[in-house]
Amino acid sequence: MKRLLSLSLLALALSSTGCSTISGIGTDNNPKPTPLVQLTSEINPQQIWSQKTGKGSNDHYLRFSPSYTDGLIFTVDNTGKVTANQARNGQSVWTVDTKATITSGPAAGQGMVILGTQEGYIIALAAKNGQQVWKTLVPGQVIAPPTISEQVVYAKTIDGNLCALDIKTGQTIWAVAHTTPPLILRGSSAPQVVHDLVIVGFADGKLVAFEKATGKQRWERAIAMPQGSSIIERMIDIDVDPIISNGIVYVASYQGNIAAVNAHNGELIWEHPMSSYAGLTLDNDAIYISDADSNVLAVARKDGQVLWKQNKLYARRISGPVMMDNTIVVADTEGYLHWLSPEDGHFLARTQVDKKGIIANPVVIDNQLYVTTVNGYLATYSIRR
Repeated sequence: MKRLLSLSLLALALSSTGCSTISGIGTDNNPKPTPLVQLTSEINPQQIWSQKTGKGSNDHYLRFSPSYTDGLIFTVDNTGKVTANQARNGQSVWTVDTKATITSGPAAGQGMVILGTQEGYIIALAAKNGQQVWKTLVPGQVIAPPTISEQVVYAKTIDGNLCALDIKTGQTIWAVAHTTPPLILRGSSAPQVVHDLVIVGFADGKLVAFEKATGKQRWERAIAMPQGSSIIERMIDIDVDPIISNGIVYVASYQGNIAAVNAHNGELIWEHPMSSYAGLTLDNDAIYISDADSNVLAVARKDGQVLWKQNKLYARRISGPVMMDNTIVVADTEGYLHWLSPEDGHFLARTQVDKKGIIANPVVIDNQLYVTTVNGYLATYSIRR
């Protein structure tokens, strides 16, 4: 059975082995979160509404980002609760107790809400009322949110299995297995679909493309190679969701690289050393990424060269960045949202959502930001200029 470490437990392991620690994990042996700098707000983020939707990740390192379809925003908690709220005003539409230990944030689309469980089940609920449509056992625990595309659900397990399921019935269309290392981070990237391919990042630092119709492997590209003598030093998980734009896959790994790869054939376009487990986003010119030390960086899409680096959030365990109304937003585990300029990374505004903290990446829908907190609040913000 694979050994799975949360980031907090990983930090303890690093400390005990004498290796360098991951910044901002929150143990006594790790750097304290950098105090927040004073700033003069240049924009005016306003909370539109906030609702308690469950118990959140329930003290587990589970990045339960919300999901959206047809005017509804969906959230889950670790105890099995799934909720649907009106995205416009936060009004509750339905709540369902699946009586399962949920480990993946929901995926919503095509009239369904899809989630994964600790026991290795994929559960499909009707988006309109939360009624269970089907439940399918897959070969392992699911932490990455499933991906919905053209009547198919793609789900990746922590053991490196990728399954394609019929969205109407849950029947397995095909399944493939990929070898994973004996020690992995408690986090996982979601499969990404482009044209006739499903592109997946695995815990061994490999980015792999499979044919949508059959599951046959089309290409494989190593984004990182293990370095060092200890098993922890050699961890190179791809926990960042790859982003595909104009035929190029942008991806990053823990203790490895950020890279641009041709989506059609897997050819490496460029790569640069960088460690990230949180996430990245992009605009026409740059990629914005949160690294493992909780720095936010902008790198050029054309060649990966660093354009700027914001280091004033060091060790605050920030989320991956999202783009919102020509700003960059990241969250931290003290519950703050930070708005940054995409031009040079300086701070534009800050607000605290919940003192219990945020570990899930925010999402932006119709220029509004939705964020879930560790203890189960869902809040949404817009910018008043």
